[in-house]
Amino acid sequence: MLGRISFVLLLLCKISALDPDTVEMCNQCKDVCKDLPQKEENPSFYEGQNVTSKVEGDFGSEGCKFLFHQKLENVTCCYIDIRRHHNNQGENLCGRLEEPKSCRKRETYEVTEVDGYGEIDGWCSMTLIDGQISDSGEYEIIFPGDPKSNAKRLIEVKKYGLYYWEIFLICLPIVVFIILMLYVWRNWLIKREKVQRDHDGTILNLLRNKNDEFKEKLGKRSILGLRDRNDNNIFHLAAGTDWTQEMTKTVLDIVTEDAGSPEEEKGECITNKEDTNKEDIFGRLKISSLSEWIPDNFPYYLIPKFMLHLTINLNSRNKEGNTPLIIASKAEKDQTNQLEAVGILLRTKGVKMDIKNEALVRWVSRVARATRRCPPCSYTPLHTAV
Repeated sequence: MLGRISFVLLLLCKISALDPDTVEMCNQCKDVCKDLPQKEENPSFYEGQNVTSKVEGDFGSEGCKFLFHQKLENVTCCYIDIRRHHNNQGENLCGRLEEPKSCRKRETYEVTEVDGYGEIDGWCSMTLIDGQISDSGEYEIIFPGDPKSNAKRLIEVKKYGLYYWEIFLICLPIVVFIILMLYVWRNWLIKREKVQRDHDGTILNLLRNKNDEFKEKLGKRSILGLRDRNDNNIFHLAAGTDWTQEMTKTVLDIVTEDAGSPEEEKGECITNKEDTNKEDIFGRLKISSLSEWIPDNFPYYLIPKFMLHLTINLNSRNKEGNTPLIIASKAEKDQTNQLEAVGILLRTKGVKMDIKNEALVRWVSRVARATRRCPPCSYTPLHTAV
């Protein structure tokens, strides 16, 4: 309140400078203003910002200092102009040559004594580089040669955002929860896949002797999407020696009905042809080009049931690592059917002869390391046939 009155009186001095009474009152006001304490400012900053504070006063030859009272450490830090240290005046100002370990190092703060101009005697300025929460507290600015200019500043450094360890603690439960949910979801998908494989295996078994029931169980699904528990698809079964001409007719009849082929439109039914054989299975079933890009160890449980037919091709491996050509090559029950199946597959476009049974390769490698000799083994269809 006194400061506001003094400001009004000084304003009157300028307006009525010729009035003797007013001039005398203004002179008294100046004396009062000199005796008024400096207005205390309490600045606040965020972490990472440079903390600055400036106080007007006459530092003279004795200098000025910022005293920071650390309540937690129960120590007082003394920050002075570095030129005072160079002139060996640090001990006179702070009472000691070195500051406690909890105080800031000299390279992390800057105190500057700035000469004044006009009626201003000067300033004592402090900058704390890269402010920290630990810099918060009360600072006492001392002018040994001008005690009236002494002041106090309550500086607050606020936390900005979250610390890394806080982000880690927040994210850790979320990440763990997501991992657990993915683990549970994966197990559920694997169980569902096993059930689906058992169901598909049942449908494929019906193909051998119950054609009508096979068509009913298959429904609207693509026959290429069927895969039993050992990952055998229709091509693996057709490569075996127990595949019959009747099974070929059943499969091609379903394919003809689904595709609406030109033969059906002309009234020609392929299942009535006497020369129907395995070659029609490998040649007529349409294979997606996408299947060539899907690796053998792809988790099929991630693929929806209606898209499984996109993952099957003439070079698909089952769980034993065998392709249809390898299965046809190692058949021993019926040598005639074996040669027929191998010949058909070799004539079929897209069948690869150099594909190895990777599962067998790994097994052979383990046996070789254990026994230090290579057991009789078959890698490619050619090895198998020999």
